[in-house]
Amino acid sequence: MRAPGQRASRSGAAEERPATAPSSSGPVDITEEDFLRIHPKLTAKIRKFRTQADQVEDLVQQTFLEAHKTLRAGQFNGESTLDTWVISIGKHLCLKHYRAQNTEKRRAPEVSIDRPSSDPTAPELVLMSESPLPDRQVQDRDLLARVLRILGALPAILREPLVLRARGYSYQQIARLLGITPSLVSSRIYQARVELYRELPGSRTPSAR
Repeated sequence: MRAPGQRASRSGAAEERPATAPSSSGPVDITEEDFLRIHPKLTAKIRKFRTQADQVEDLVQQTFLEAHKTLRAGQFNGESTLDTWVISIGKHLCLKHYRAQNTEKRRAPEVSIDRPSSDPTAPELVLMSESPLPDRQVQDRDLLARVLRILGALPAILREPLVLRARGYSYQQIARLLGITPSLVSSRIYQARVELYRELPGSRTPSAR
């Protein structure tokens, strides 16, 4: 992946790059130039699925991370352009997201607020402890310590937007704070996530999120 902040060439910015299969010298990866070129087309495609506004950019991130994972695993055959292939992954994730939401809605119980508490058919509310088991607490602390070390080693240009996003800021808010475009914010968060998952022990590739 090219160094963050490096500008795309004029000729490459307007053209789709052929998506070639990994060569013997190393796996193909998605550059910042690729990300910024594909981002608006992918975003427009995801919006056509009537995706909620606050979920669009998260699905964009999932799409690029899934593409990265496939490229690193050498599972791409290069039969289409990189742009078309990434957008097809986005369409698949949108359909998966849409089906999951519908399944969740069907499973949600409908309880009338007028139903008396003595009604024997009313669903039973079971209160469970949210405290994790001791072993899980130790694992979580170790994982957090590793993540913090990796974050600290990231260049500020990647670390700052990722930390702001984790604190709940929207991509538009981060763009205003850092004085860059929302698409560049998204690109840098993607690069930071790739580095984060690459360095985490036991994690070879990024997850869907």
